[in-house]
Amino acid sequence: MLSRTIACRGAQRAARPLSTTQRRALAAPASGSFQYQSGEAKGVKFASRDFAGPTTTLALVAKAGTRYETLPGLTEGLANFAFRATERRSTLRIVRESELLGASLTAHHSRENLVLEAKFLRDDLPYFVELFGEVVSQTKYQPHVYNEEVLPLIHFAHTRFINSPIEMAINSAHSLAFHRGLGNSTASASQTPYTKYLDAETIEHFSKSAYAKSNFAVVANGADHAEFSKWVGQFFDSVPASPAHQLTQGADQTKYHGGEERLAHDGGNAMVIAFPGSSSFTGQFYKPEIAVLGSLLGGKSAVKWSSGFTILGQAKATPSTQVNTTSAIYSDAGLLFTSITGSASSVAETAKAAVEAIKKIASGDISSEAIAKAKAAAKFKELENGQDIRAGLQLSGNGLVNNSQAYQIDEVAKAIDGVSEEAVKSAAKTLLESRASVSAVGDLFALPYAEELGLKVNNNSSSNNNNNNSNSNNNNSNNNNNNNSNSNNNNINNNINNINNSSTAIPRQKSTSTRRRSHSSVTLHPPQPRPASTSPALARRLRPRGPAMARTAYPRAPLRRIVKAHANRAVGRDVDVLIYLNYLLFMQDVLGEAAIRGKVKGGRGVSAGSVRRVAEGCLRRCKG
Repeated sequence: MLSRTIACRGAQRAARPLSTTQRRALAAPASGSFQYQSGEAKGVKFASRDFAGPTTTLALVAKAGTRYETLPGLTEGLANFAFRATERRSTLRIVRESELLGASLTAHHSRENLVLEAKFLRDDLPYFVELFGEVVSQTKYQPHVYNEEVLPLIHFAHTRFINSPIEMAINSAHSLAFHRGLGNSTASASQTPYTKYLDAETIEHFSKSAYAKSNFAVVANGADHAEFSKWVGQFFDSVPASPAHQLTQGADQTKYHGGEERLAHDGGNAMVIAFPGSSSFTGQFYKPEIAVLGSLLGGKSAVKWSSGFTILGQAKATPSTQVNTTSAIYSDAGLLFTSITGSASSVAETAKAAVEAIKKIASGDISSEAIAKAKAAAKFKELENGQDIRAGLQLSGNGLVNNSQAYQIDEVAKAIDGVSEEAVKSAAKTLLESRASVSAVGDLFALPYAEELGLKVNNNSSSNNNNNNSNSNNNNSNNNNNNNSNSNNNNINNNINNINNSSTAIPRQKSTSTRRRSHSSVTLHPPQPRPASTSPALARRLRPRGPAMARTAYPRAPLRRIVKAHANRAVGRDVDVLIYLNYLLFMQDVLGEAAIRGKVKGGRGVSAGSVRRVAEGCLRRCKG
């Protein structure tokens, strides 16, 4: 009698060839289902792919992301007005009808797109195509709805954004890389947008440009192409064919700039290191090797309980440090960035490891096996992203609006298969030669600068020009300072002569307060020999009684006489003030005002209290 183990092994051997054949036979048709069918109905671009299933996902992708907004916050406001009251239906009716049909309605935005999305049963396609047509052409932008419902949502997004260091770092890196357009923040970093620029009327004006037929596309997953074309042509007929005002903001070709920004934050530490990347597959600047390079750098492990094959996944400082490399693709540009979060010390250490990893790839110190793994991972991510309904809808709609073609995932996978090892190494070398966009958020004392990482954030030519300009400016400033000092010396001498002429003697002022001597960084000069013509009484007055003045650029003999004469108990507390403000212009003001006051008082001697009050007044002016 055969044991159960032997029988099971025989069954496994018999079934193994059959299961392999079945797996290989099912692989080919599955990849073909990614293809979109595109078309145009009465001026509206649309695309669809018919998935076998009972549900449908419908999306309207408008070219109204933060890149194209004419005022900050308009995209957020327009997204939050979606699926509210229209000319034919109230908000309550839209909500109740959608709930009765078992559907879900959402609206979200990115840097380039504003997306309205609905998920519902397959047979309800006509209702939701009609609803989308009403939303883009008949929405009521009422002030009370904005104040009571839209504004709190914008404020919530603002609060969430400023409390996320990684989101702040990513938006900062985009701003450094692209400035305006793609550099516009996806959320409000301050309350200025919705307190200064936004209102219901401004959002309505923006919607008339965003929701024109030339600025949006309708994409469906799980819908018959012919049926979908019929409903789009019927229910979008009343939508304006052209925008009321052309959206010139963000319409120009995107330019990469680069730079560095550091933001203090007490909610965590994050750092983003970004370089010029690849555009979308439908754009003119698509580079499949960038996706492979991003997978090679990586950071996140695809296998549980393993650090993964990626370079940054193995090089991160601690297991709690989060590292991820992303290739952000847009219609005409892209950004390859590595984001790092964790403690300040681990973020700094991992950032240095990221730069070293890029240098290692650029020098060719990388195995063929690692590049092969990166190609496989990049291909899987693209296919998975295309199979994901939301990502596929947005990518296809963006491609139709900007480049009149849908995002075909199969073709992207073929392009990645054709990437060579030399192309990946060349891409890494190009990154190091270009200007980086580095953003640090958190503990700035511990987070490194881009220069400390060995990255270039400024152009050498421009820095040389700036150095030359600074040298010439320094020479000019030195000449001006010399001229000013000479003229100021003359003015001081004149003021001193006025004081000497107005008063033959400077009386001392007695005080019972204890004099304190300052010994911190003050040079005590030896007493000067008494001139033969000086009387004993004047010699007692000229005897040094405190710290002498510091070295100055003006004639010292008369001023030393004044300071020594007033270095009694009443002025001893304020000697440090005089020394601290021992500047040319300051002393000019002191002597000038003291001389004027002395003359106003009828030629009396300048008292210590008068000099102290004048000095305190000049101190307040200098600090102000």
